[in-house]
Amino acid sequence: MTAKVSENYIINNLDKALDNGWIKVMHQPVIRVYNEQICNDEALARWEDPENGNISPDIFVRILEGHNLAYKLDLYVLQKVIKKMEHINDIGRGTVPESINISKSDFYSCDFISEIKRIVDSSGIDRSNIVFELAEESFYEDKEFIKSKLNELRDLGFKIWLDNYGSSYSSIDVLRSFDFDAVKFDRNYLEKVVSDNNCKIVVTELIRTARALGSETIAEGVENKEQFDALKEIGCGKIQGFYYSKPLSFEDILKRYETNSAIGFENQNDAQYYDALDKVNLYDMSSYMEEDIDLKDYFDCLPMVVLEVGANSITEINSNASYRKFMKKHEVPCSGCRKLSYFDLADKLGKNIALTFIDGITRRTNFIIDENLENGNRVHLIIQKIAENKDKGTIAAKVVLLGYINNQAELKHLEELERIKHERKAYARLAALSGDYICMYSINPETNAFTEYDSAEKYSRLNIVKQGDDFFKQPFTDGAELIYAGDREMFKALFCKAEVMKQIAQKGMYNLEYRAMLEGRPHYVCLKVAMLSEDGEKRLIAGIIDIDSQKRKEQEYYKHLEEARERANKDGLTGVKNNSAYSEYENKLNLHINGGKAPEFAIAMFDINNLKYVNDTYGHKAGDDYIKKGCKIICQTFKRSPVFRVGGDEFVAILQDEDLTDRENIINEFRRENEKRADDGDIVIASGIAVYNGDTNVSAVFEKADAEMYKNKKQLKGR
Repeated sequence: MTAKVSENYIINNLDKALDNGWIKVMHQPVIRVYNEQICNDEALARWEDPENGNISPDIFVRILEGHNLAYKLDLYVLQKVIKKMEHINDIGRGTVPESINISKSDFYSCDFISEIKRIVDSSGIDRSNIVFELAEESFYEDKEFIKSKLNELRDLGFKIWLDNYGSSYSSIDVLRSFDFDAVKFDRNYLEKVVSDNNCKIVVTELIRTARALGSETIAEGVENKEQFDALKEIGCGKIQGFYYSKPLSFEDILKRYETNSAIGFENQNDAQYYDALDKVNLYDMSSYMEEDIDLKDYFDCLPMVVLEVGANSITEINSNASYRKFMKKHEVPCSGCRKLSYFDLADKLGKNIALTFIDGITRRTNFIIDENLENGNRVHLIIQKIAENKDKGTIAAKVVLLGYINNQAELKHLEELERIKHERKAYARLAALSGDYICMYSINPETNAFTEYDSAEKYSRLNIVKQGDDFFKQPFTDGAELIYAGDREMFKALFCKAEVMKQIAQKGMYNLEYRAMLEGRPHYVCLKVAMLSEDGEKRLIAGIIDIDSQKRKEQEYYKHLEEARERANKDGLTGVKNNSAYSEYENKLNLHINGGKAPEFAIAMFDINNLKYVNDTYGHKAGDDYIKKGCKIICQTFKRSPVFRVGGDEFVAILQDEDLTDRENIINEFRRENEKRADDGDIVIASGIAVYNGDTNVSAVFEKADAEMYKNKKQLKGR
């Protein structure tokens, strides 16, 4: 049970709690979804008070932050983590990097970074084993200052994680502001990731955005296998929650070692291999951007599967819903097989496919399979090597199903070998570039000589040079007027052979977005360049891709995403904002308070009396109607203020404007009407108001309003 304690008690007893061990450090593992092994730990502080029992971190951490005392707690947790790692190393057990939650206020309170450096370096624990987590709301103000401090930590070799990602409207801006090593998603989204398709879309896009910016992805609060499977399918790399383990004391961890009941630890040499797997996206938006579709069709995309290829067998380790649906519908041989030997593969799919796959996966990064299956039907696949684990002797690959042709009906379309050869080349080029191309070039990477081999009509009418000696000059200098004037300097600075080859070496492809003048107006396009092997010869394949429509659709998509997020912050029963929305509002007010720019406001607390009696006597439908009726009364009374449902029968209003200035008259009238309803046996709502008056944080105002509300509740019971 969580105790309610005063702010003064926390402040006055912090040092005693640290010295006497009332504050315990627990450790909760973070699990890699692809191997289900521990890849990280998170340190969590728990206050077990001898007088008050367990004090919630939501209470004591917030109070410490408000008084710039959180640094004492955070440095204490760091010391405990160091001691844990040293002990585990001494007994010959494996360790993994551990994350420690830090507060924005730490950087204002002391020379926090120097203290971290002193503690870690004096222990001999490598800095790369220490991770610092900072909540998303820490970036709402003083963003540049916080970035500078995190860069200092990064430069010292520590990793930085973003916590509670997705909890605000500015989430994407926060993510773009710093190169986080990992992001942890706000658990409010994850509660419905299995049952609510809108919620699943939001989480998928949050993962896609974070991963596109180079961050690993972690989901907190995972409680069951259904959530685990859903998160694995949409590309979340790591999970944390009671499904695998609750937070454990150091003593409990040692007991697990003694009884051999501990979850296995990831070999740190394998981390890079699994990091590459984590980045695989099985729901790529570009696969359906050609047509306007509703959000309900979001997960209808090309069938994709991730395979792990070993010395003697192939194992399916992840797939999207389209793949599973396809395999079931067409009864493709090996459908439902999680693991196949090479002999089984040859028997089920045909020797040609088996040999092509095995040869391709061991020798090439990307390749095409366009072959007949053993049942006579034809399959078109793109195979992309993701990563290789030399210690395990395995290779991970993503397989994309481009087409499956029933030869009994359509074999006449593929009878000519020359046409098949042409299609292979086309698939290879489109696999490398993808998109609605305007024109495509083939370039000799040694001489820079180029040939335009295909172009859309609107581009061919511009009479741009179609072949020449230097691709990196002629098409774009002779046709400089084709580039929008405002983008020419940028294009000139970023497009050169050295930069193109560098990006291909690092990322597998060069990308440059700019505006081209097409049909008399600026048109967003993307120049993509990739290296391919054709007929044993290396060629650069370049394409100018039309992304104008995609840009507009993405804008429309993010509009839907924000609407879905708004729905996630709305209470489903009453229609007012929920507890998650209140927490977000509270965090923003706290930032204004800490920055000395607090607005005038008051908090009104409400508790609907006798809800349990109504539920027990008349049923939960009547109880729901009772709550909605009470909510309506509160909203009609405080018309100019946001109202939040923060519990089953509890509501909060943040008073502002005329509701604030006229609060005494409004609340007195509210209570007079309340007494009339009580006399009539109607709904009764206890209330209490507290005004912000230089308090350290919103929680202090909330506690005062809560106390006033309970006074009113007692008065009402005495009637």
